[in-house]
Amino acid sequence: MRLHNDRKLYSFSVLAQNGRSMLEMLAVLAIMGILTIGSIAGYTFAISKHRANQIYDQVDLRASASFANAVVRQTAEGVTYALAGFDEVVENITYQHKKTAGNGYDIIATHIPERVCKRLQDMSFPIPHSVTLNGSLISSTCGNDNTFVFSYDGLAIGKPSSGVTPIDCNCSGCQSCQAGVCRDNDNLCGSKEVCRSGVCQCASGYTECQGNCYTTCQEGFMRDPASCDCVCEPQECPENATWNTTTCSCECIEGYDMCNNTCHPQCSGSGMTGARDPDTCACICLEGTNADTCACPTGYVYVEGQCQRLYCDGENGNCYINGALCGILCHNTDNSETITCQPGICRPSACPSSFGENSFVKLSKVFPPGWHYGCKMSYDDCYWRGDNGYCFMDELEVPCAYTNQALTIIHGSCDPNFCSAYNATFNPLGWWTTCLFDTGVYCTPIFDHSNLKTWECYSKNNVRCSTNCQDPPSCGGACDGYICNEGFEYNGTEQKCCNKDNVCCFLDNGSYNCTRNGTSCGNICLQDAHSCDVGDCYNPGCSDGWSFGYISQRNVWGCIKGDISCYFDGDIKCLYKNSTLCGMDCTYDGICQLPEMEICADIDAETGLKKCPFHKAITETCSCPTNRNGKVGTICCPEGHIIINNACTLINCPEGQTPDENGICKTACENNDEVLNCVCDGTIYTNVFNAKICCESGYSWNENTQTCQ
Repeated sequence: MRLHNDRKLYSFSVLAQNGRSMLEMLAVLAIMGILTIGSIAGYTFAISKHRANQIYDQVDLRASASFANAVVRQTAEGVTYALAGFDEVVENITYQHKKTAGNGYDIIATHIPERVCKRLQDMSFPIPHSVTLNGSLISSTCGNDNTFVFSYDGLAIGKPSSGVTPIDCNCSGCQSCQAGVCRDNDNLCGSKEVCRSGVCQCASGYTECQGNCYTTCQEGFMRDPASCDCVCEPQECPENATWNTTTCSCECIEGYDMCNNTCHPQCSGSGMTGARDPDTCACICLEGTNADTCACPTGYVYVEGQCQRLYCDGENGNCYINGALCGILCHNTDNSETITCQPGICRPSACPSSFGENSFVKLSKVFPPGWHYGCKMSYDDCYWRGDNGYCFMDELEVPCAYTNQALTIIHGSCDPNFCSAYNATFNPLGWWTTCLFDTGVYCTPIFDHSNLKTWECYSKNNVRCSTNCQDPPSCGGACDGYICNEGFEYNGTEQKCCNKDNVCCFLDNGSYNCTRNGTSCGNICLQDAHSCDVGDCYNPGCSDGWSFGYISQRNVWGCIKGDISCYFDGDIKCLYKNSTLCGMDCTYDGICQLPEMEICADIDAETGLKKCPFHKAITETCSCPTNRNGKVGTICCPEGHIIINNACTLINCPEGQTPDENGICKTACENNDEVLNCVCDGTIYTNVFNAKICCESGYSWNENTQTCQ
């Protein structure tokens, strides 16, 4: 503190003396430099002197311990001996004890630095018989690394630096004679002991048991007087904790952490950092989540360390997380907290309980035919998608196997060397892998975990010929030659199985794809081609005035009338002029419950106009079902949505608040940091210019507060 104050005074004096010359200033600085150098030199001398005293104190103690010591008397001349309680190296100085002629002995100190050597030369040594430096006179020149030998004749020991005549003492116990007085000497006790009033006792950190010293037991343990072991007795623990006899403490059960002697659920849920406040024990939330619950804002889901936007494009439509597909055929889309998809998984809580919410991840590879999210399974690189688990391997961008949740039925192998053991070639199909045999038959191995159970085989013309094959590729003759399903015969020209309706089917990537009159009519069809996941190979019931025909844009067959064509793809979808999506969730007469264009919309019974498609602008020829008084040009949004930046967003805010462009709920017409949020006709305005326009629709503009009122 004094140095700090002096610096402040010096700084002030320099500033005050505006008339000083440069020469005077340099003189002041020179004086300060000389004083500083002198201080450093004095400090170095004091340290060296202290080290020299330490060395001689060590020599004196070792000489005292050697005097009349039975170990020394029994040591042969010229041999070094050890002294109990003394370390070989102390403060980087090495010490040795060596027996000389008669009762004499040397105390040898090595690795003494030059500056300390010079301070030792300044000292007087009246007690040792002789002192040498580097094998020569003590007055010799000190080097960088020096050795002092202190020789004693074994007749008397006292404090050598005292300069008085040594006086012999008759000391007992762990005391030694120092300058004619018996003093406690810890060096005469064991390594875990200290000398107190001539008696050796256990040192600090040790306790005595049956005559020996043991390390003090840790907190919560006690020393067993019989075995001398550290033992503990069970104690009452808080809720969700059990007593651990090994650690002698209460430990929380799995899923809980100890905080302030109470067990709390681990901070590993959505929006949590994994850490907790040491004072309140509350879980610490990630930035952007609710500070009390760690929950993401409404309309968001916690994925991979952040809140990400979750939304669907309509009932029975597709669902996305930040634009990446997570599920289809979605329900409850009017509330983002209740959205469910089949198939697909769009939130951590949808993962099976056996996997846990932490298993919810976005894959670097993609589920077929385009899902990005799933739940990590315990087996290899496998992920659950809500209806199947899919396994991946590094060499393929698509799955190598699919499985049930219990992993008892795994179709395909992710081992590229598996097929070679059966004289077959590893053959990826798209969703799983098979073994391709020389006969043209390929078979899928089916496992229970890692145990091979059976094979599912397909003939060389891609028709399934056996579901429980034990001798691939023949399967008892069932897979020999060309195989067709009932009602079909093999057509060598088409190289497909065809029926009398000129419908031909073939197996592609594990599913039946069919053609009609030479053009594709359906994909992923039943074996008789009467039902397909995409398209129809037989008239699905086209309305009067509609014809059953080929839709080139989707490469399937469906119902066609004028510019509108409708086909099946999970639900019935319609196209305008065979190219643009006109609507979803339709009937085969071109009326859609989720129209993308007015021409495919149903009629609004109240207005007699077409229902405006959601997320599109209101026109003079359509009426918005959720805002029948909406102005032409205003966006038509689904129920529960609000317009933000000219787009519909599902946000539920407390009464009196509206979401801003980032989806954060704020008071309407609030001016925070020059960001204005004014709601008018369901639209949020975020700048003064547009807010003034908003006021023309019923609000009044306050120039002082720059807000709508």
